[in-house]
Amino acid sequence: MKPATAILVSGLTAVLISAITAVSVARASSPLAPAPVSESLRPQIEQLRAELQALRARMDAVPAPPAATAAARPEAAPRPAAATTAPATVGGPSLDQIRIAFKQGRASEAMEKLFEAARKANASESLIRSFQTLVEENPQDASAHCLLARAFIEALMAEPNFIQKGEWARKADVEYLEAIRIDPSSWDAHYSRAFSLSWWPEQLGMLPEAIRSFERALELQAGSAAQPRYADTYAQLGRLYARAAKTEKAVTVLSEGLRVFPGNEELKKQLDLIQGR
Repeated sequence: MKPATAILVSGLTAVLISAITAVSVARASSPLAPAPVSESLRPQIEQLRAELQALRARMDAVPAPPAATAAARPEAAPRPAAATTAPATVGGPSLDQIRIAFKQGRASEAMEKLFEAARKANASESLIRSFQTLVEENPQDASAHCLLARAFIEALMAEPNFIQKGEWARKADVEYLEAIRIDPSSWDAHYSRAFSLSWWPEQLGMLPEAIRSFERALELQAGSAAQPRYADTYAQLGRLYARAAKTEKAVTVLSEGLRVFPGNEELKKQLDLIQGR
């Protein structure tokens, strides 16, 4: 049925129903009234009924379109060859690559290269999905949660929207807390969470929590110089003590850091700055 014909039929049908309804209402509301009301509408009803029947007869006479009509539509023009050979968009590291790097360790060179590749490809969302899968596969592995948290931080760094930045930071903190719950002795989890919180806006009041997390990381490394990155715990904690106006604590922790890591330029620089040298 053509659209215009269908609309016309529907309209005539509606008019016919309305007319019949009007007659019924008139009879129901005035049972004692004489019949002239219905008799006056009878010619209109008969005319509408005749027109409706005529239209239906015309529609029945229209032949149905052949089954091949739809298939006979002209095909869309083929794409130019250049479009089919265009290089695919780089989506960052694959899940399999992440799994392999994960076996080599959270802080391995392979893992660092994958994060760098994702950064260059602007593939933070793909990276997050991969690490979410990794967490699903290793739900009780603290390092998997730390990696997912880091993926959220990567998204935060690339995010222009300030509100969304806060959402990425919150999600990262949830994963760091889960890593700490799984393994309370995880230096990585405590240090990474502290470092993340240290960059939260001051008005959110997370500075004391960041200090506590760095203090816990310092306890876990227990004055060890086994890893050069342990020196940064002293530097970061000294920086936060200074921000919190805890000058004496800042001097103490930086001095201790220089004792464990003699000649460390960052620790010396911070200590000289605090002491006005």
